[in-house]
Amino acid sequence: MTTHDFPSDYFTARDRFRDLAQRAGWTLHQHTIAALGPQGEPLTIDTAIHAPPSAQRTVMVSSALHGVEGFLGSTLQCAVLEQSITSSLPSDVRIVLVHALNPYGYAHLRRWNEEGVDLNRNFLRDDERYQGSPQAYPQFNGLLNQPSPPSPWEPFRLRAMWAIARFGLRQLKQSIATGQYDFPQGLFFGGHGPCETTRYVREQLANWSGTSRDVLHLDIHTGLGKPGELQLLLDGPITTERRRLIEQRLAESIVVADAEESVAYACRGSIGGDLTARLPDHDYTYLCAEFGTHDPVTVLKALRAENRAYHWGQPAAATTRWAKDLLVEAFCPRSDQWRSQVLARGLRVIRAAVQDAATAK
Repeated sequence: MTTHDFPSDYFTARDRFRDLAQRAGWTLHQHTIAALGPQGEPLTIDTAIHAPPSAQRTVMVSSALHGVEGFLGSTLQCAVLEQSITSSLPSDVRIVLVHALNPYGYAHLRRWNEEGVDLNRNFLRDDERYQGSPQAYPQFNGLLNQPSPPSPWEPFRLRAMWAIARFGLRQLKQSIATGQYDFPQGLFFGGHGPCETTRYVREQLANWSGTSRDVLHLDIHTGLGKPGELQLLLDGPITTERRRLIEQRLAESIVVADAEESVAYACRGSIGGDLTARLPDHDYTYLCAEFGTHDPVTVLKALRAENRAYHWGQPAAATTRWAKDLLVEAFCPRSDQWRSQVLARGLRVIRAAVQDAATAK
């Protein structure tokens, strides 16, 4: 697979995923969501499963929880399917590929879903209320969520750098990006209740894990960290021994999402913590595989511009097209070097996870 194999859009990605799954002989499931594509097309969450009867462990790889981040995740999933056509797979490992958890965001080039919800803030526990925001979020609302179409000529970078200098990048991330439930048209909105994807994932979790008691879930994301670098971010409890074993077998360090050395931040309603709690009798480990793209201000600028274009712009306007292009570049850079680097690193980790599951005792 080469850097030119990145799909151009959601529909190309989905068609390729389905075709490869069928050619590889995997079981393919399709779930049609209520929302539609840009031209009224049906949108689906597609799952391909390799399930040998003797499988003892499960490796799950999911993509596009954050819509537009799906370009890399889909490419990696298709590479796994492509290689399984020509190479034998372990007979005792169940492999589950969940393609486009947020098909609306992927098809419409949004990070959010059809309700304007950040799905990785929507998985609140059953006893949590979809209310509240970080204490400092309202004071940044004017910077983030201006109710007007975007403009390429705004001095956003200067304003953002001033905010970083005043509050510090770490505090700013925790104040802005951890999830808020009071500004429905604002960035990082977690919703007013479980969204369709959230409900579907919870319903299917037992089916995806099968009879395996050992499940390793790699959820592919892009946007945080130095360009091309990978961090495996832990979201959910894990024993020290299991963490050590996974790090050893994957040859990658695992970082707690809000640790000092992490590029990420703790957030409410994340998928990993919720799914871990729903499989209490399993050794279920969720890892967010986060691949860096651009600096945080560039990524935030793109999110802000696209969100304003969606809510307050015109679909055919030049500024809307500019904002969409900006967003795609922020989460899937056009650089051949970046694409080659993340493909190689991502495939190595997935192969290591499968090999580990096949040889673990």
